Amino acid sequence: MKRVTLPLKQKYFLPVEAEIMRIFDALIYRPLLETTKRNNEYGNAIDPVGEAIRSGDLFIDGGVIKGNFNARLSKRIRDLGGKISKRAGGYVLGPDKIPVEWRFAQTVADQRYQDLAAAMIQTLDNIQVESIDLLPDTKAKYTQSIEWMNNDFQRAVQSITIAPTLTQASVDMLASEWALNLDLYIKNWTAENILKLRQDIAQNTFAGRRSADLVKTIMDNRQVGKHKATFLARQETSLLMSKFHEGRYRDIGSTGYIWDGADDERERQDHRDLNGKQFSWDSPPVTNRKTGARNHPGEDYGCRCVPIALIP
Repeated sequence: MKRVTLPLKQKYFLPVEAEIMRIFDALIYRPLLETTKRNNEYGNAIDPVGEAIRSGDLFIDGGVIKGNFNARLSKRIRDLGGKISKRAGGYVLGPDKIPVEWRFAQTVADQRYQDLAAAMIQTLDNIQVESIDLLPDTKAKYTQSIEWMNNDFQRAVQSITIAPTLTQASVDMLASEWALNLDLYIKNWTAENILKLRQDIAQNTFAGRRSADLVKTIMDNRQVGKHKATFLARQETSLLMSKFHEGRYRDIGSTGYIWDGADDERERQDHRDLNGKQFSWDSPPVTNRKTGARNHPGEDYGCRCVPIALIP
């Protein structure tokens, strides 16, 4: 018996990951950041501290000036009697010593913050999750990945046997099924994430946070979206590759394989126990003793194992 193994390569899923992130940006993050830009206009104040308060770099908390200071701003506040206090988290000036124009600047900044939060929530409310169907070019990315998998498969087995030709119709069918499954996951996560962002923005507003905090909320959430794009792309590509290779191995007469584990600290014990054992394509092993779930390598949640196909 001859043996063939084909690992999950980054080139299979990186284009898909980039496409998922493009969808998230187009649907969620770009509209929110555009809303931020539209609501970030304010008039210049003659006083540098007043200007900084209007822009959100500084803010008044009782009798304390807080925020991001530079030498010019610090000097202006000290000239009015302000004393830096680590405990207070800024310059203590006292409510009765804060100039009227600074208070007015804070009123403008507070209103601008409320307007920005309301505009962001409105932007989220206007997002149509179903419009994801109009955005992705995922099928083209899936088709390319399938062709790469097939080319690697052909090269791996060419010294062993002649593999049947994979028709374009088969490639299109696989790509369509892949797109259908992945788009559903994208829609579900997008809908859940919109609700979470809306809740976070409303909570920030209730807590009296600053405009910069709203922008940070968006960027932090985008990082979560990037991690999700990576996970979805890798997970679904791994599942597709497992199904694809099973079919191609069967085409050349393989009836089974040896389980090849990831062999690191991240590998779950149920999968570690399968490493090196032989199984039939017709009878996948139990990969989760608690649930009794059965899977071939790469099919289970987050599985990085691969089959070593046995070819007569």
